[in-house]
Amino acid sequence: MNPITKILKTSLTSFARRQRKQKSAKELNKLDLEIKQIKRQIQVLDVLANSLNYCCHLPADHPQHISWKNADPAINILFNYALMLDKQSQQAENKVSQLKERSKNEY
Repeated sequence: MNPITKILKTSLTSFARRQRKQKSAKELNKLDLEIKQIKRQIQVLDVLANSLNYCCHLPADHPQHISWKNADPAINILFNYALMLDKQSQQAENKVSQLKERSKNEY
């Protein structure tokens, strides 16, 4: 193999490796942002559920009181949504770990 071909092949290999690294980094950033957003949503749901729980424990004559009969469906919906978001977060975290493992094996 002549020197020019060697240099060209090395340059192309380096370029391709750099491109893959950049693509992996973009995917990791995207997944990290997705995980942060999901965790924020879970925190908001926890605040809502705690607020409902608090209002249910207020005395019945209090203006902010909510009966358990009315609050129970809402609490169940919030809980189920939080579980769904938690599952999405775990899937995104698994993708992150797979990407990191794959990129570690490539380089």
